[in-house]
Amino acid sequence: MSPFFKRAKYELFALHHVQMLVWLQRVQSGMQQGVNKVGPELQQFVLQISHAARVLLFQPMLLHGVQVIRYVHSLPNEETPGSMRQAMLYPAESATDADRVEWLQLNLLLQFQTVYRDALCNTSIYQMTYSSGEANLFQGFLRLEEIYTHLIGRFPACCPLTEQ
Repeated sequence: MSPFFKRAKYELFALHHVQMLVWLQRVQSGMQQGVNKVGPELQQFVLQISHAARVLLFQPMLLHGVQVIRYVHSLPNEETPGSMRQAMLYPAESATDADRVEWLQLNLLLQFQTVYRDALCNTSIYQMTYSSGEANLFQGFLRLEEIYTHLIGRFPACCPLTEQ
């Protein structure tokens, strides 16, 4: 993990990645509605689904890409306090519950990002139907989302979600 990349910014970017995966899934699910359409009805559907893809996926992806590039360009040359390298160290025995929850939260975000990366690198998922393995990948993502949502609800003071 990077000694220069702040944990808070990494968490925000990881959440952006997960949101884009959710939007991709929504667009793909919406595409299934057009399977039996023909003629003007199909043309209208294509316009609607292309608008949804542009608004939900492509524009946010471009914006996120620019944000990442700007942030990476501004990184210092020396280790940053609150860096990912420091955040990844397992909490000491003397750590508080809040410290342990923060560490768990970060690890869940890393798992989210792994799911996202797997989905992004596995080009076969960009089809209108999913294999059982791909369906399991999305189910795993949804389970992670449930865990993360539970953590936020149970420890609201330890899991703030704000723009960094």
